[in-house]
Order: sequence, then structure tokens, then C-alpha cells
Amino acid sequence: MSSLESTPPRGHMTTFDWIQSVQGAYDTSSYQPFSFGEWTRYITAKSIHDPIHRYLWGYGRKPHKGFVATIPNGRVWGAYGAIITPDNLLLSDVSVDYHRPTNTIIEGDGHSIFQAWKPSLLQRLSGRAAVLTFCGAGNYFHWLYDVLPRLRMLRHHPYDHLIINPNVWAGFYYETLAMLGLHEEAMIKTSPETYLQADELVVPSSIMHAEYPKWATRTIRSMLLPYRDSSFQSAERIYISRRQAGIRKVVNEEAVYQLLARQGFVRYDLESLSVAEQIQLFSQAKVIVSIHGAALANLAFAAPQTKVIEWFHPEYVMPTYWMISNHNQLDYYYLLGEKRRREGSHHAGEDNIEIPLSLLRKTLALAKIKS
Repeated sequence: MSSLESTPPRGHMTTFDWIQSVQGAYDTSSYQPFSFGEWTRYITAKSIHDPIHRYLWGYGRKPHKGFVATIPNGRVWGAYGAIITPDNLLLSDVSVDYHRPTNTIIEGDGHSIFQAWKPSLLQRLSGRAAVLTFCGAGNYFHWLYDVLPRLRMLRHHPYDHLIINPNVWAGFYYETLAMLGLHEEAMIKTSPETYLQADELVVPSSIMHAEYPKWATRTIRSMLLPYRDSSFQSAERIYISRRQAGIRKVVNEEAVYQLLARQGFVRYDLESLSVAEQIQLFSQAKVIVSIHGAALANLAFAAPQTKVIEWFHPEYVMPTYWMISNHNQLDYYYLLGEKRRREGSHHAGEDNIEIPLSLLRKTLALAKIKS
């Protein structure tokens, strides 16, 4: 390794700023804008709570433009696949880090590469390597939304290698690759020891930075919906349980489910279903009830006018699935549970909740869901 390759990055820049700063210095560097679509209207969520939580107010927005960049002699470092330029700068907008104790996305100066760097053997790859890494790729939602749509961004950008950081213990990783005709053995999977360099890195921009636009939902739907298991028989009213999850459970789950069952709901544990079955389940549902969680990424496959009731911890309200509901013209409602501290929790998003049955009844009535 040269001295440049054995030392941590000397700083960081955004991809656009770096491309602008080195114009003419590297013959194959490029930055091609990518459109994530046009203006989208988001309709205010419905709820028995007054006022409506500010994260769920309606608005209109045109998503930020994305890009596909080519980085000659670019390097990839660490489990999350940080991108380093040939002149030893971290590209901050495509090198996203995550700090679990504070549930914080970290970019730039706070990136772990500046604290955890240690010299290691540099693996060299010939040809072009596309990089689809993301700090949350082991999670079902982030795999579907932050990784897979970026394959579509590469449609006009040929590559010889594909670098990813999947959850190799999760069935959804293998199933979705098979659906898309990609061979797992052909992937280069990152690890904490990863340090490699390609003749050229091809790097599509982050979907997260575009704030998960409607384009992403449409793309996921078009990529995966054709592979649903149409033989899987399911109910029209479904309750998605997290009773097998390690965090964010409903502490009065059985009482809640007894109430829902009287309204014709059937409980599903998605851990026991294949991705193809999950896609079919959501595509056939008329009413979907669930606590906030990655399973609701499957709302990408729901039909227009499907009713959705999402439950939140009162201190952890996230607009993600409300946005996806808007993308698919779903009829979205939410309910705030009562917080119940979970031992070992790092933040409110990992705590449990209790669902007051009286409020659940009122929410079902608001959504005109009758037995």
C-alpha cells in the first residue's frame, strides 16, 4: 500500500463538490443527475388525536435530485461501505454511518472512519464496481428502500462487480436477489475488515437523502410485485404482530388481538412468511393494522384505498409509512399508544407500548371498520 492508502481520509466532501473540484484531473470521473420524479402531494393523516402529529401533516414536495457518480480508483472501507476518493477524501453523502445508542444518522466529521481507522490490506478489483451499501441494509425496510431501487439507477451504468452489505442471516436477502435474477455468490459483501479499490467505483446516490420519494415505492412495486405467491391464501383484514421481535412490542397484545379478532382480523407473524407470501398478503388486504416497524415496507404492494392503521410510541412518531401510504393512495390512520419502558432500550423507538382498547375502538370507528 502507498502512504496515501494506509492513512485515514484527510477530510470529507459531498460527491458533487468533489467532482467539481477535480474537473480535468481524472479522465473517467463523472456525475450524472438522476430524477426521482415530480412533485408529490401528501395528505394529512387521520386520527382520533387532536392535534395531528406535526410529522404527519399534509404538504407537497418535489424530491431532491439524485445522481450516479463514477469515482476512478475509488476505495470502499468498512462494513457500511464508506467511499474514499483517489485523493483521500471521504464522500460524505454516500458514506452514511449509524450510531445506535442515540438512533442517529452520522455523516462527515462524526463518521467512524476518522476514529476507527486502522491500516489493513487493500484488495484491488479490476473493472467497474457498483456500490449499493447502506448502514441499515440489514433491516427489511432499508433493504427494500435504500438498496434495491438503486439497482434501477444503474440500468444505464454497466459494472463488473456489485458491492453490498446485506444481512446474510435474513431470508429476505436471498429471496429478493433470486426474484431479481441476481446470484448471491457474485456479490462482494462488506465486513468490518473491508478495504478495497476498483478501477472505477459506480455510486448511485442515497434514496434516504431524497426522502424516500414516490419513485422508490413505484420502483419496488414494479420490481417485486410480479413475484408474489398468488397461491397464498390470506384474510382481507390483517394484524401484523411483533410478538416475536426483540424490541417495540405491544405489551397487551393478546387483549388487543381479541378485540381485533372480533372485527374479523387475522394475526400474522411475518417471520414465518416468505417475501413472496408477504407481498401477496399485503396486496390482497383491505385493512392493515400494525405497530410501527419494517414489516410495513410491504405497503409498497398494497392496493389503492386499503385502510392502514399504524400504532406509535408517543415519543417515536416516524412519517415513513404514512408517506408510502400516500404514494399508493392508501387510507391512512394512526394511533398513539402508551409508553412502556423496555429494559436495555437505547431510545424510545426500542421501547414497548400499550394500546388502550378504548382508543383502538374509537380508531376503528373513525376508519369505519365494523364487524
